[in-house]
Amino acid sequence: MVAAYTWHPRVDVANARWPLARNLMEDELLSSWLVRNAFAHYCPPLVLTGHLWPRWRCWTVDIDRGLTLEHAQRLSKAGGLSEPEIASCTLRHIAHDISPWLIDKAAIWPWILSVGQRNRRHAGGLQCCPLCLEEGIPYYRLSWRLAWHTCCEKHLVSLMDSCPFCGVPLQPHRIELIGADLAKCFCCGQRLLPELETLSFEPAALAFQIEANDCLGGDSRMSGEFGEPPQWFYHSRFVWGMLRASANRSTRAASRFREYFGIGDLRAPISGLPMEMLPVSERMRFLSAVWKVMAFEPGAIYDAILESSLTRTAACLPVGECPASLRTVIDSLPLARPYTKTHPPTTKQATSRAVVMKKWSRLKRKILRNG
Repeated sequence: MVAAYTWHPRVDVANARWPLARNLMEDELLSSWLVRNAFAHYCPPLVLTGHLWPRWRCWTVDIDRGLTLEHAQRLSKAGGLSEPEIASCTLRHIAHDISPWLIDKAAIWPWILSVGQRNRRHAGGLQCCPLCLEEGIPYYRLSWRLAWHTCCEKHLVSLMDSCPFCGVPLQPHRIELIGADLAKCFCCGQRLLPELETLSFEPAALAFQIEANDCLGGDSRMSGEFGEPPQWFYHSRFVWGMLRASANRSTRAASRFREYFGIGDLRAPISGLPMEMLPVSERMRFLSAVWKVMAFEPGAIYDAILESSLTRTAACLPVGECPASLRTVIDSLPLARPYTKTHPPTTKQATSRAVVMKKWSRLKRKILRNG
């Protein structure tokens, strides 16, 4: 068991207008605190926030991304927390530490899990450690919204983002008032306690998670070789993209690059969705492979790219401010030969299994979101 990184301390409310206002727990997520306050006042979360913000349907957006100044001021007076304390339990400051160039209105924030909202329903559930929810007061942690978090550093188990019994994405803001408990599924009412054998984790993914936390906290030894935290996370996302491309269409150059770091064959995510929308199991598998690369110095990674004879297409750069050293390596790679269609058109064939499974995976997301 390792010491977990702390995102914000516990905060006791002061001078709150809500008579039964709850204290903000250590590392608690804003939406989790709002739900707990609603249950403390014996009303659904929709009623509490509707009274607080009459002209804003906050549960139809990702409220954990952050609040406007007006909304934060109203919440501060009602809940007894200062505006900086409210901001500390949102994701905006973390997102900007990772990607300073980030536009707040972007649909997907790099390294921040997307819940895929439609009205109050989510296609992707909040992550949680079921064992953490059983200890003391159950609440959702800020770190469970970060894409590189796939394991619980305290209990050494994998996180989960759907009910182990009915398979519905975890959405605590939709829990009914009767028997309200954040450790239960809003749909079937079962406690979120699966068999421990189903919560196995990959040590390499946990190592990446710890290194990423240390990088943001300024305690990392290895990330300093890449520069500031934004450069480390950019390199990690770049490696993710290369491995994802090699899983989609493996080439001899991509195989040589994986062999250089001892990575075997990778299975591409069935849904084809970006990292921030993938389930825990698929992210964990790829982050394990990413760590095998990021554990090396930048020079070794650059040498592997050049020696593997990768093309610019295979080593495409993600969106954002690319470090100058990486840009130099990519510019030195050869362009891929243009693909020319040499065979005559044939009659329409049956849809491939991969395409069918991709459509089926996305259909399941919609079905589970719509109930």
